[in-house]
Amino acid sequence: MAKRVGQRWWRRHPANTVGQLAQPLLEHYARQQPFKLVAIATAAGAVLVLAKPWRLLSVTAVIAAVMKTSDIADVVNTLMQNRVPEEASKSANR
Repeated sequence: MAKRVGQRWWRRHPANTVGQLAQPLLEHYARQQPFKLVAIATAAGAVLVLAKPWRLLSVTAVIAAVMKTSDIADVVNTLMQNRVPEEASKSANR
């Protein structure tokens, strides 16, 4: 159940949309210039580690970014859909 909730959350997350839009461009660039792409990724990772931008955000801001308000209703709906068949089968067996 947790796996399905996580997959549904990721499909609706804006970062997934950005990744899907960037994938064809990155695949083309990776075929043309694979070593440059690895060098750019390495440099970007090093900058992130040195700058530590996550220290600028509060825990609340990180939670708000991860769990958008509109997705909370979707997660609850998914959880409720998983519970309904279980309860229906229990009441049918009585």
